[in-house]
Amino acid sequence: MIFDVYVYQDDPVDALSSGPKTGELILKSTGRDDGVTASLYEPGTDNDLIRTMRRVRLVAMNKSSFVIEGTITASERNSPKSKTHSFQVQWVIKHVGAPAVVNVRRLQQRSAARLARASGGFDPADDNQVM
Repeated sequence: MIFDVYVYQDDPVDALSSGPKTGELILKSTGRDDGVTASLYEPGTDNDLIRTMRRVRLVAMNKSSFVIEGTITASERNSPKSKTHSFQVQWVIKHVGAPAVVNVRRLQQRSAARLARASGGFDPADDNQVM
């Protein structure tokens, strides 16, 4: 499927101002320690629009978008002995045409509350028994 992806490290507002990368999102299991990888390709090609993210973890989700985080590795130059640097990044992913999520923390809180309700977990604040 085609998605808009905003990439950021610290401030999602910066990512929104620079605009999305629009492409084909591929999430796949590696079967190794990397767990799941995420790649964004130019539609209909094998050209990467963004470096592949490894160790992907779902952070939050709503009906029109979701946020994942993971590690992107970049090398200083194209040689087998070049040093690599890893960066923790988050991607805000949304359907093309859907509004972009700016407040990621609020989305995380909503997702956590929704999961707690769905799991039927016990919340001590709901306990009406007096001790």
